[in-house]
Amino acid sequence: KDTSLMGYFNREFLGGKWIHFQDQPHLGYMSWRDPPVNSLRAIKLNHLIIPDTVIMSVSVEESESVWPTETRAATLPQFNIFSQRKHYFEIFNQGGDPFDYTITTDQPWIILSQTSGTIEKEERIYANIDWSKVTKGLSTGNITINGPDSQVSIKVEAFNPKEISKETLRGFVETNGYVSIEAEHYSKKHK
Repeated sequence: KDTSLMGYFNREFLGGKWIHFQDQPHLGYMSWRDPPVNSLRAIKLNHLIIPDTVIMSVSVEESESVWPTETRAATLPQFNIFSQRKHYFEIFNQGGDPFDYTITTDQPWIILSQTSGTIEKEERIYANIDWSKVTKGLSTGNITINGPDSQVSIKVEAFNPKEISKETLRGFVETNGYVSIEAEHYSKKHK
């Protein structure tokens, strides 16, 4: 139902005589006249030219940056024993030719969904933590991606607090700047 002033005018004063008189029946207006058929000629399309080379690029979760061209260090979001969430990074090809890659880690507690392969367009790799091998406190490690023309290192942090274990925890834990509490677990009401 049209709630605009023009819609009200059409319904109330002219008995609906002019309803939809301003609707455009076709796409592609390029002049004052109605186009006889739908046309997308008014849209200017750009065509990308992809070079016939190999250009390995890497992006990490929660970042808009691309490595190796970015100067800041690549870092995955922090892992913690409470959420035990996986994080990912993506390897993608900005060139036209496929390439092979290998991935290594410097810590035995960093687990990857894949450690080698061939990239034609893109591939998402998941990183997880083996919490039985992580020491208490904040542990750091690195993931290194080796491609044909470059190398990218991604920093990994795993938080396993000394004082609290997952089994003895009472309450709710902050993760990535948020605390999620179900409504039925409130502790106090204020009026």
